[in-house]
Amino acid sequence: EYYSAIFIWSAVLYGIGMTASCLLIKEGEYPLPPPEDLVKHKTLKEDLAARYAKFISFFKETFSHRFYVMRFSLTSLSAVAGASYTFGYFFNREMGLNLEQIGRLGGIQGAVTLVATFIVTILFSVLIDRWHPMRISIYMLILMLPLQLGGCVYLFGLLPPETFIMIGVIGSVASCVAGTINGIAGLPMQMLTLPKTRFGQFCAAQALLRSTCTTIVGLLVGVCFDLIHKVMPISETFHYRFVPVWVFVWSIPTTILAYWTYREWGRLGGYRNFAAPTPWLEEKTEKLEQP
Repeated sequence: EYYSAIFIWSAVLYGIGMTASCLLIKEGEYPLPPPEDLVKHKTLKEDLAARYAKFISFFKETFSHRFYVMRFSLTSLSAVAGASYTFGYFFNREMGLNLEQIGRLGGIQGAVTLVATFIVTILFSVLIDRWHPMRISIYMLILMLPLQLGGCVYLFGLLPPETFIMIGVIGSVASCVAGTINGIAGLPMQMLTLPKTRFGQFCAAQALLRSTCTTIVGLLVGVCFDLIHKVMPISETFHYRFVPVWVFVWSIPTTILAYWTYREWGRLGGYRNFAAPTPWLEEKTEKLEQP
C-alpha cells in the first residue's frame, strides 16, 4: 500500500547516510605517487598512451595468476547464483502467500536473522580467526549446497501457506548462520589472500568482474524465466517455482570452483605459509602474515 513512500524514504535515508560518510570520514595519510605518475604529459596523445599502459598493466597484474582468477570467479559465481531472488516476491505468491503473509514472513525472518547474526558473530568470530577465514569461507559454500537443493522440491507440489512460512523461517535461520559465518570470514579472507602491494587494485578488479557478471545475468535471468514459461506453460506463474532451482544450479559450479580454489590456496602455502603470487615483483611472491 505504501510502495512509493518506502522507495522514496529509502532513497532519502541512503542519500543522507552516504553524504554524511563522505563529509565526516577523513582520508588517511598516504605516500606520494611514484615519480613517473607525477610527470605532466605535453600532448594528449602522450597522456592517452600513458593511461592505456596503466589500464593494460591493471589487468595484467590482477589476472596474472590462476589463483586470482579463481578467487574473482568464485565471488562472481556466488553473486550470479543469487540473481533469481529479484523474483522472490513472485515466488512467494506462487507458493500461495497473500500480501499479509508475505509481510509477516519477511518480518519474522528479519527479526530471527538479526538475533541469529548477533549470536553467531559473538560465538564464531574467534573461531574463524583461529581456523582461518579461507577455510571457513570455502567450507560454508560447500555446506550450503544441500540447503539450496531443498528449494527445488516446490517444482513437484505446494505446501499450505502457514507450513511454508514455518519452513521458510527455519530455512532462514540455517541460511543466516552459514551466511553470517561466511560474511564475517569474507573481509579477513581478502586481507589474507590478496597481495598488500596491490590490495586496493585487486579488490577493484574483483568488484568490476562481479558487478559486470551480475549486471548481465540480472537481465538474462528474466529472459530465462520467460523461456521456461513458454516451454512449460502449466500456469501463468508456474515458472517462478524455478527461482530456487536457479540458485541450486549455479551453486554446483560455485562449489566445484570453491574446491579448486581451496586446493590452489594449499599449494601456495595454505594456512601456515601462504605467499601471494606477485609476478610484477622481483621476488615473484609476497609472504602474507597468517593468524
